[in-house]
Amino acid sequence: MVVLGISETHCATAAVLRDGAIVGCASEERFSRLKNDAGYPRLAIDALLRDLALSPSAIDRVVLAGTRIPSYDWMNRVMRDAAYTREYYAVRLDAPRRGLTGRARKLGAKLGLLNPAPGKAPLTDAERRGHVTDHLRLADDRVRFADHHACHAAAAYYGSPFGGRPSLVLTNDNSGDGLCGTVSSASGVSLARHEATSSGPGSLGSFYTLVTLLLA
Repeated sequence: MVVLGISETHCATAAVLRDGAIVGCASEERFSRLKNDAGYPRLAIDALLRDLALSPSAIDRVVLAGTRIPSYDWMNRVMRDAAYTREYYAVRLDAPRRGLTGRARKLGAKLGLLNPAPGKAPLTDAERRGHVTDHLRLADDRVRFADHHACHAAAAYYGSPFGGRPSLVLTNDNSGDGLCGTVSSASGVSLARHEATSSGPGSLGSFYTLVTLLLA
């Protein structure tokens, strides 16, 4: 079975698995020459298929990482526009406390009354699937979506020396599909999630993001 895995967020990447083994992997930035390039990694996919002498029709399944992601343009702006990034994350040592105004804006955004980040609107499943089907000419039913933290957990567990044995798998990042951390048990080829924490300003991943931006 041939599976094409695709990540469209920062440092967009594609990988090919044949019968469960990774046989090729490439990041779009290597071909576009844009650091951390986000979006559908068309150039990386073309290079992989060419190097593996693989035709699109031989791909049994395409799996897109993440069940919801923001627009490609917005992700690239966060990667390349330093001033916007610091404004978006409110990264200033002398930044005033937002008080009631900040809380009101957060509540408005949560209720859908305000857009805290113009251009961040999530891509629809149809838009994401369309990039694949238009490029590779595959049927819609060959394209699936995988949860962000499930992808992290699977990569850690199945790529480890003890993959297959009973294990506890932890994930932690700034944000992915609305979560910043998960706890799962794994055994054989199964992963079962037991706990999850919603994304928020108090997460370790968020703290790491803010510190690195302050140091930039």
